[in-house]
Amino acid sequence: MLEVSYSLEVPAMLVQSARLHNALCKRVFRTAIEFHHEQRIPKHFQRAAHGKYGYAERSARYRVRKQKKYGSSLDLVRTGATMRRMTSERQLSIGGQASTSGLRATLRLRFPFPADRSTGGVRKDGRPKITAGQMVREIETIAPDEMAEIQKQIQDGYLVLVETDASARQRVKVT
Repeated sequence: MLEVSYSLEVPAMLVQSARLHNALCKRVFRTAIEFHHEQRIPKHFQRAAHGKYGYAERSARYRVRKQKKYGSSLDLVRTGATMRRMTSERQLSIGGQASTSGLRATLRLRFPFPADRSTGGVRKDGRPKITAGQMVREIETIAPDEMAEIQKQIQDGYLVLVETDASARQRVKVT
């Protein structure tokens, strides 16, 4: 199981009620993480992902063998089962309190095979072996520009929710 936890900045409290603030933050966090799963996780299974997410180098021999056997030399893709499962299934949990200790959003994705975070050792030529643990780290990676987009999406989404929430009597006017 792949578990990605995000440490994101909670928006400044713009409502009088801590309970409403927590509810709005959780709603906007859920939206942002669902968007991340639907739009950004599939990018981890494309050719451009190798450089963007800093994937470990695969040898030329490995890529040629993989291309012949599976018809694809993309990182993290052999038969496509991992890609299909990770882009279609998710478990999302959000815990904590935005008004005090902060929120923690966790996105869980499952490999269609047992995966742990073991290092796997080193090859004869000195390069590290690519293991399931390395694949987990590659999928967990969030590029700095993506993290900035997530943070902006949360800030902007929170402002929209504060302006449009039905419990207007607890709102503070945002100027």
